[in-house]
Amino acid sequence: MMTRLNYEAYSTSHETAPAPFLMVRRLLGRIAAWHRRRATGRALLQMDDHLLRDIGIDRLQVMDAASRPRRRG
Repeated sequence: MMTRLNYEAYSTSHETAPAPFLMVRRLLGRIAAWHRRRATGRALLQMDDHLLRDIGIDRLQVMDAASRPRRRG
């Protein structure tokens, strides 16, 4: 039977990750987000003007968004 003290020691030791692991995880998340943004931008740039108008944007907006640096938030 697990006592409350044993449970708290077990849960705190297994729920907190070491700082290097968290830094790597955060970096991989940022790389994945960058990859998704690039893939979306490439897909939008490959669309013709008619399709872009159908979704409510034009080629100038796509190129403007692609050339702007990403805001840190």
